[in-house]
Amino acid sequence: MVETTIPKRKISARKAPNQERSKARVDQILEVTCELMATNGLEKLTTNHIAKASGMAVGSLYRYFPNKQAIIYEIYLRWLGQVRERMERFLEEITGAQPIIEVMQALAERIYGESLMPGDDKQLEMELRKAMSLYPELREEDRKHGEQIATLLSRILERAGLNASDKERMEIGAYLYGLDSVRQDLMEQGMDQQTIRVWQWRATFGILQPFLPEGSRF
Repeated sequence: MVETTIPKRKISARKAPNQERSKARVDQILEVTCELMATNGLEKLTTNHIAKASGMAVGSLYRYFPNKQAIIYEIYLRWLGQVRERMERFLEEITGAQPIIEVMQALAERIYGESLMPGDDKQLEMELRKAMSLYPELREEDRKHGEQIATLLSRILERAGLNASDKERMEIGAYLYGLDSVRQDLMEQGMDQQTIRVWQWRATFGILQPFLPEGSRF
């Protein structure tokens, strides 16, 4: 199967908003785009649709973003940033007193328990993944994000007391991050989200098991 790609283009916002009104406008554009993507899909998304749903002329929209790819890129960056921020806050809260299994369960709840996206976050996440496969800039950002998440997971496991080397913790972090791609693929296939979480947790426990204290159980 030949992968369809689009040549790299300018996807940065035209300028960072520095006034409250401009910031509110940008936030509105991003929120409307999320709603349109979740409802109508990536293929039907156009700057004209976004502008109309935002209550502005398309020329006004172009003052903030040069194209729809730049809008999607900003949504994606904010989403990834929120994931990292939640993990960094969680890392600061670890005391080492809890069993590792409980720490990882709490981390999963922190990441997935509260929506990071407005509206139908399941559908929106699938549409963002679709955009990532089309736009090289998003693939590169996701690659860097994966490295950062693997490092954060390694630090969380270290602080939680996992009996593993630095190299092993980094490999486990990369593996656990990879499980999230499996989760997203299963979501696209229509599998029940609760079933996916249970299976994802079983896979997590399986990779951690050799490094856990004797007697630890799922």
